[in-house]
Amino acid sequence: MSYVDINIAEFREAFPEFSNTTKYPDGYVNRHLSVAQLYISNRNFLLRPNVRKLAIQYMAAHLIFLETTDDNGNFVGWSDSATAGAVTSSHIGDVSVSFQPPIATEEWELWLESTPYGKMLLALLQFHKPAFFYKVGRPNPFGIK
Repeated sequence: MSYVDINIAEFREAFPEFSNTTKYPDGYVNRHLSVAQLYISNRNFLLRPNVRKLAIQYMAAHLIFLETTDDNGNFVGWSDSATAGAVTSSHIGDVSVSFQPPIATEEWELWLESTPYGKMLLALLQFHKPAFFYKVGRPNPFGIK
């Protein structure tokens, strides 16, 4: 079984927005890379090594972004479904804005859609998800011939 090696230098190169070692120290980034591997395995589970590595990096960036604060220390990472999505209407007098919440079929998708990195991870996994395999002689619930 093949493993991918994830290191901080490659992560910082792929995501230069996290290259500030004062704001994002190596230990902090390494912890998120380790946690990301709890969500996305670094072992071969039908994903090519370069796809697995990118998926783990996207997950780590997603996790870091969820904890991101601006220069004033204000929390800016998480955007819940009440304040995220496409604007469906707006008013100027007495200011009123309506959003369409993101379309998600499960909480996992909604959670990932809360950051740009999570959205990229969803797209990557959707595009590279393994196809069903049919073993000859076994029941065929998928209608594959």
